[in-house]
Amino acid sequence: MVLRWSAMVLVCILVLASVAAGSDGNRTTPYSELVPMTPSEMHRILAENKAAAAGRFQTLSAMYRQLAAGQEDMDARYYKIELRVDEISELIYGRLTMIGRSLVDGYAQVALDFFDNMDVDSVFDEGVYRTGWTHADTLVTINLSAVYDIGEEFEVTIVYHGHPTEGGFQGFSFDTHNGVPIISTLSEPFMARTWWPCKDRPDDKADSVDIIVEVNSDFFCSSNGTLRDSVDNGGTTTYWWHEQYPITTYLVSLAITNYQHFYRWYRYGPGDSDSMLVDFYPYPERYWDALVPWSETPQMIAFFADTFGEYPFIEEKYGMTHFPWGGAMEHQTNTSATSDAFGFDRYLIAHELAHQWWGDLITCESWHHIWLNEGFASYSEALYAEHLGGSAALHNYMVGMQYWSGGSIYVANPTSVGAIFSLRAYDKGAWVLHMLRRHVGHQVFFDILRAYYSHPDYAHAHANTEDFRDLCETVSGQNLHAFFEDWIYGTYYPKYYYSWQAAPGAPGEFNIFLHLDQYQTSAPLVFDMPIDITVHRSSGGIDTLQVYNTARAQDFVLTVADVTAPTAVGFDPANWILDNHSLTAYTFHIANETLSAGNMTAAYEDSVFARGGTTPYEFSLTAGVLPDGLTLNSATGKITGVPTEFGDFIFTVTADDAGTYVDTQEFTLTINEGPGYYPGDLQNDGDVDPVDVVYIVNYVYRSSPPAVLNSADVDGSCSVEPVDVQVLVNYVYRNRGVLVPGCVE
Repeated sequence: MVLRWSAMVLVCILVLASVAAGSDGNRTTPYSELVPMTPSEMHRILAENKAAAAGRFQTLSAMYRQLAAGQEDMDARYYKIELRVDEISELIYGRLTMIGRSLVDGYAQVALDFFDNMDVDSVFDEGVYRTGWTHADTLVTINLSAVYDIGEEFEVTIVYHGHPTEGGFQGFSFDTHNGVPIISTLSEPFMARTWWPCKDRPDDKADSVDIIVEVNSDFFCSSNGTLRDSVDNGGTTTYWWHEQYPITTYLVSLAITNYQHFYRWYRYGPGDSDSMLVDFYPYPERYWDALVPWSETPQMIAFFADTFGEYPFIEEKYGMTHFPWGGAMEHQTNTSATSDAFGFDRYLIAHELAHQWWGDLITCESWHHIWLNEGFASYSEALYAEHLGGSAALHNYMVGMQYWSGGSIYVANPTSVGAIFSLRAYDKGAWVLHMLRRHVGHQVFFDILRAYYSHPDYAHAHANTEDFRDLCETVSGQNLHAFFEDWIYGTYYPKYYYSWQAAPGAPGEFNIFLHLDQYQTSAPLVFDMPIDITVHRSSGGIDTLQVYNTARAQDFVLTVADVTAPTAVGFDPANWILDNHSLTAYTFHIANETLSAGNMTAAYEDSVFARGGTTPYEFSLTAGVLPDGLTLNSATGKITGVPTEFGDFIFTVTADDAGTYVDTQEFTLTINEGPGYYPGDLQNDGDVDPVDVVYIVNYVYRSSPPAVLNSADVDGSCSVEPVDVQVLVNYVYRNRGVLVPGCVE
């Protein structure tokens, strides 16, 4: 579904369209020539109107019930909806037959959602008239004539009539176009219950649905699936539509008026040998406006099929049908779209078509996870823009969907239409996918989408955020828990300051010392994100490197091949992250975050080093401890010595410059367990002393080997020779030098 920006935009469209119509009252100027619209504005269709409409029903809390008592104990397997529509009296006469399956032992009562302004005339259980039922609090509750155990099926039929409540988004609507009646439905998110009894939840798809509708013979009824039959009753016509694929309640639809039909074909299979009908049902007065833009649909189907997987309802059709609501709705196999100029917008068409994969094939488990529908369809618009115009078009399109407001994408309170259909689900949801694409890599991202599309647990069923996250982790091999936690359950977006300084490194290389700060005050305080960094070399080339930011303040050392300092450093230059960032001056920072691992009883040396500020620097240990045997040099930051214990040692180093700057950094130093001996301990008694000197002399000059030969190779040369004697003598008698593990054997 798509949302429009405001009523003001709609008024402008109507005024301009009427001026542009000229002598041909049935034609209007193309929408794109009237009001340039960003993707976010496209997603905002009548948002203000929706919020107001939803507000009228907030007091009817029972209507928004997400789970009626006992509904979780039953699976709706099949619906047959039979309706006679009287457009003059604005009444419908219906009969709903449902086959359900018990999910528990001892199931004896079924409760179906059905708005209580409709009148229930009679109820049948297994084809037999029953009196043991009630209709109250928007539920029809039926005491079944038998008790059912797990896996057993039952059948109920409800006969009813009335004028459906028109509220929320639309429900069931009686309207006109060009003076002609138009009867249509829009049941998302929980308005199916306003016109037919059902288990009105997105996570319970019926295996199939029959929709049988009797209407005035001047009209045609457009609906889901395949038109199985039409019968002329003399003054009325009965249309029988059959949806053979699993379908959830809010995607069941009908639209009835004097449509003018045209069609195209989607070709697929080897050599385009197979074809699927693509049906279009515009109002007659809008036929010429629909002909060209809607005819692009088969091309869009082909692109999405190549990108995601084959069109999910290939044995049926895809269609587009006009209806009076001011936006569009992805009814399964048959999108309903506004008849004003916006209904012919290329990216609205792409959005609703993409929902056939993301929303109809795979439906969000509950309205908490609506972004899995709307964010996916919105990003599909951007993918189609990329298909038509390349990478620049993709990124330009995403700029049009930047979302800077607060709140989480996860809908904490899905009892409100306004909360469910916030732009967060559309625009920020699309950005989550855009960022995920860069996070896991382009090829892996599309592998994820294809795996999601074809997953046996989700295809023609439902999924939630954690299902999708886990699949992403399986396909990518990456841990994405932090990513989804930050972006789906967190609020706002990261704000970065970045600064850098360069210094010569190894011959022919320059090091770039990069410092990042996240300074947002909203949760999360830290977004774990990979970030592209570009280094503009003085020689004219540009290197693109990637850092992974996991802390509120973090430092990185990047290296480029060049003999002179880089001229500039860029942050996320291709705009893969929804963020604010700015370049600041590099001040004073401890520039490294890690230290190399060491081995117990082996000589160790590494450094904590700082950049910026004013020299000289001073380093101090301000928390935690170093392994026994190691010391920190306060002037140089070097950590040296021979560790005599092993494990992970966590400590904090504080660095001060000669001015006013101070920086701290926590380090984890890993010391691995030693080789089982101490270098120089030839007698293997845990101590290095003059006796060991005697042992090494005997070995070198008299060939009497020690217990562990490597203990005599104290200079690490992989051989034992007179120089080892000299090293050990200096160590024992003069307290000079360092003994290292040997490598003779």
